[in-house]
Amino acid sequence: MSVPDDLRPHRKVERPQTPDHAYADADVLLGQLRAHDPVTGEHVSRVACLAMEIALIQGVPVERIPMIEVGARLHDIGKLGIPDEILKKPSALDASEWAVIRRHPLLGGDLLATIPSLAPAAETVAAHHERWDGAGYPHQLAGTDIPLDARIFAVADSIDAMHADRPYRRGMSWSVVRAELGSGAGAQWDPALCDLLLGRFDRIMALDLGCPPSHRALRVTE
Repeated sequence: MSVPDDLRPHRKVERPQTPDHAYADADVLLGQLRAHDPVTGEHVSRVACLAMEIALIQGVPVERIPMIEVGARLHDIGKLGIPDEILKKPSALDASEWAVIRRHPLLGGDLLATIPSLAPAAETVAAHHERWDGAGYPHQLAGTDIPLDARIFAVADSIDAMHADRPYRRGMSWSVVRAELGSGAGAQWDPALCDLLLGRFDRIMALDLGCPPSHRALRVTE
């Protein structure tokens, strides 16, 4: 299964690969994803903000932050290649349908690898469902074999999944989220990253007020 050519950005991007090009191409793909799956918008914005903050806490060089943001925003872009009858099925998925859903990280990584401005985020997207203990997918990577950006994203995505309100439930309180991160460290998530994050968790809670302007200022322009 591959992503159709008409779902790729129409502008051909040559070298050099600048952050501005990446943001423009990411916006094109996100527009297509929102049309395909409208619930993605607010989630990807929150996760991108969380991933940037966690990367800064981790000490990731500032020049790498824009691509972490792009990877987080595009983490589910492979769902463009999942048939609607599976992606939007109102009832429970069977085993064969779950196998198709679980291909979306590879589909997304393969798509980004063909777009020069977005290729640096391809590895993160392909690995965003891996787990520290090796029980994730698609390649059952474990520990530091998982790219750092993907480990950062996994924590950010989980924080949003736990804390954000859903139509069927209220989000977890920050105290419960902290406890969950502590209990899942070393199994689902990078334990060193979780320890560092829990020590600076006030910065994560502050994001309830919105993604700070300082994050947007990290976008390097030509």
